[in-house]
Amino acid sequence: MGVYEAIGNACNKHGVKLNDKQKSHILRYIGENPQLDMIKEVDLLVKTAKESLA
Repeated sequence: MGVYEAIGNACNKHGVKLNDKQKSHILRYIGENPQLDMIKEVDLLVKTAKESLA
């Protein structure tokens, strides 16, 4: 699974729409931290973005 797919899955799961700028922030963060569990981190970041948009 790629990062884009992980972001899409997390967005669908949390019912949130991210713009390209928000997605690029997630991509950069994941790219800079390869030791992280990508799917878990993307899910957490999307969930955080949803809460900050609410």
